[in-house]
Amino acid sequence: MVRYGFGKLPQVQFVQALPIRKTRAGLQLSCAAPVTLYNKASKALEMTDLWVANSDGYVGQICILTLHPEPAITSCNGVCNSRITCIVSVPPPCYTHLAGTAYHSDSFPASHDPSHHPHPHLHSLGYESEDDFHRPKLGHKASGEHWSVWLGTEDGSLHVYDCNDSVRVKKNRHKVQHKAPLNCMVYFERRVFVALGNGDVAVYVRNPNGKGWLVNEATWVTIGSAMNPVTKMICVHAYIWCACGSQIKVYGENGGMLELLQTIQVVIDGNQMPRGISAMVAADQQVWIAVQGSSIIKCYSTVTYECLSETNVAPEVAKILAGCDDIIRQHKSACLRVTALLVAPDKSLWIGTSAGVLLTINSSGQNPKIAPLCHGHTGQVRFLTCCVTRDSWTVISGGDGYEEFRAVPSFLSNSGASFSSMVTGFISDSSGDLSGREDSTNHLLIWKIPKLI
Repeated sequence: MVRYGFGKLPQVQFVQALPIRKTRAGLQLSCAAPVTLYNKASKALEMTDLWVANSDGYVGQICILTLHPEPAITSCNGVCNSRITCIVSVPPPCYTHLAGTAYHSDSFPASHDPSHHPHPHLHSLGYESEDDFHRPKLGHKASGEHWSVWLGTEDGSLHVYDCNDSVRVKKNRHKVQHKAPLNCMVYFERRVFVALGNGDVAVYVRNPNGKGWLVNEATWVTIGSAMNPVTKMICVHAYIWCACGSQIKVYGENGGMLELLQTIQVVIDGNQMPRGISAMVAADQQVWIAVQGSSIIKCYSTVTYECLSETNVAPEVAKILAGCDDIIRQHKSACLRVTALLVAPDKSLWIGTSAGVLLTINSSGQNPKIAPLCHGHTGQVRFLTCCVTRDSWTVISGGDGYEEFRAVPSFLSNSGASFSSMVTGFISDSSGDLSGREDSTNHLLIWKIPKLI
């Protein structure tokens, strides 16, 4: 463990760039989910695997990355005949963490009829109140279930896998067909929320007998519409934030019902954005969002719902791209947008861009400072995720190709002389190793952050 002073963040250590060889032309990374595995005997953290989705529109493939003893891809298997659009890992009914907390699963009575809602913004969650749950005490014997991974696809299929070994033998535990594509999923308070492309959200609860899920008895909630479906969902304390078009709808619970508490209209430079929200993450009392087609990220208060800051990452990305070929630099700058966000356990905000450049921000500061990373992707960053290990946090980005960027010194970029002639020597001195930097090969970039005391 490492101790850091107030306001200081741990040093990020780049570990490696891991290529994922394509078994089919056109396979692209789409999403990923970390899965924590425990030793059954000691109930201690054993390892964390990462399930990575690869898709080409016709086949959905899952690759499993293990971090122990060294990062390696242990298997790649086709699991469906459609693009995998979203993925979420779900804990078993009761598992004790090393920190002394537990995941709880509780009994649920029968679902209520949605037509009997006493308020137009109240939606049934399939139970009356928290008092109706039977909470197992800390250390209560688990049911023997493993973590499960839920996959959503473009053709409307929901696949539920046991994390033990089922994906390696291509056998899912459940498959449910929906009438619209699955946009996003989130696990929240012993339930799984699944957002569809028609604006509906399915809420799945566990089997009352304590094992498995009632996958054929979902409770339905209409939050968006076919024109503006729910594209992103995150859990913020006891609330769910849902992105629908250029709006964010904040829902809470009221007597077992899902109640609309606030609607936030996302605007940039005073103008309402007709585009949707491409990424959304939470950090303490802040929510960061990225708008589709924009290089601007916005920070909102989870208390007042006011916009706290608006940050354009384009200037910092331009500094990193200054050493690239003129045509490549101009193309990446012209269509620059934020494609992925992640709040790491150390409270730093990670930003992935369409240019392949990654940046970090001290999300807890009054005046956030942007720090670009020299390791990135040749193409766009497709996802950012984090795995917890015994002595560190591991941040992983997935994207097209691998690139080691070299920022050009300011005295060069500000000079009036020929840019290309001045940076040639600088670039040649710092780009000796070009191994693994293939534009068409998917890569996982791996960083480690020492844990705080």
